Amino acid sequence: MRTLRGKMADYRRCYVPGGSFFFTVVTERRAAILGNDPARDLLRAAFRDCRQRWPFRVDALVMLPDHLHAIWTLPPDDADYSRHPGLIEKHFTQCAARASDQALEFADATGSILANSSFNRCSTCHRS
Repeated sequence: MRTLRGKMADYRRCYVPGGSFFFTVVTERRAAILGNDPARDLLRAAFRDCRQRWPFRVDALVMLPDHLHAIWTLPPDDADYSRHPGLIEKHFTQCAARASDQALEFADATGSILANSSFNRCSTCHRS
């Protein structure tokens, strides 16, 4: 386990190759943008594209209008669970911006729509 010292808090992250992790991702300003079919389709595509580049198994996924919860398992040679939500967030934000100008109204100053990745706050790790 490593401790990352940030400006506001100390985060403990459990880097376990092949581990299973729980995390939550919240939309920027809790905008209810995940409650429609086009947004869910874009998010599925973001997951699919991320899994092609950095494989992982989705064990459970609950999507609500303003956030999602997920449990996934990394391959035996991968311990960097924080990379995956970031790639999904980036892909979803870019695709949403191309698909609809309305999506841009939810973007923050960095252009992110799924900007509040809170997997550190309540992450759980289990070795497979």
